[in-house]
Amino acid sequence: PSAIRNAAPARNTTAAPVSITGRLVSRSAEPIHKGTVTAIGQNGAVYTATSNKRGQFSLVGLPAGEAYTISASAKRYQFPSTMVTVNQDLTGFILTATR
Repeated sequence: PSAIRNAAPARNTTAAPVSITGRLVSRSAEPIHKGTVTAIGQNGAVYTATSNKRGQFSLVGLPAGEAYTISASAKRYQFPSTMVTVNQDLTGFILTATR
């Protein structure tokens, strides 16, 4: 008698980490330097990044398939929070100050 074998390789059920990259900008689309961008996952994990001179930021190492509340802060500016679910790298994410 022959044994039945599973020919398919075992799947890794842990998704690779993803990133959210984008820019912090003023209402007039000027880059905001040294702003803090925060992503808070469903499980309470917190990820932060600081924007550079061009307003660019990169949040890295986020588990895929989770919802995150994204917020930002910078001197003299306020930003609305937003929720996103990230299944793959998210690029071009623009956070615009409301004032």
